[in-house]
Amino acid sequence: PASTDLIEHSKVRLERLGHFKEVKVDTREVPGTDDQVDVFYAVEEQPSGSIGASFGVAQGSGIILGGNIQENNFLGTGNAVSFGVSRSRYRESAIVSLTDPYFTKDGVSAGYRFAFTSTDYGDFDVAEYTSDSFS
Repeated sequence: PASTDLIEHSKVRLERLGHFKEVKVDTREVPGTDDQVDVFYAVEEQPSGSIGASFGVAQGSGIILGGNIQENNFLGTGNAVSFGVSRSRYRESAIVSLTDPYFTKDGVSAGYRFAFTSTDYGDFDVAEYTSDSFS
């Protein structure tokens, strides 16, 4: 007989991913056997991305503009991808990130983040130099 606990555990793991609105499970006996079943999962996907924009005003920075886009199930892979930018009078920045929640078969995740920031301190009346950083 099939382990209903293991089948239910698999259903719960699919639900916890956050990519599906609904998860249904169905089991059918394999013809010609007494100890095997086929397990079928029917899933209904839900939106997993977002787009954002920001606007602000600060005394030293002036107008601050920003935007970002994020997808938590990029191309159906389960990987999360995001991109964001911001700009003010003296600073510009951009960030790109990627997270693979199941980098190994044991469920260990791996993430990558690339960032660029350019700051012109001369525009901020602090010092006469520009700083660019990558990380």
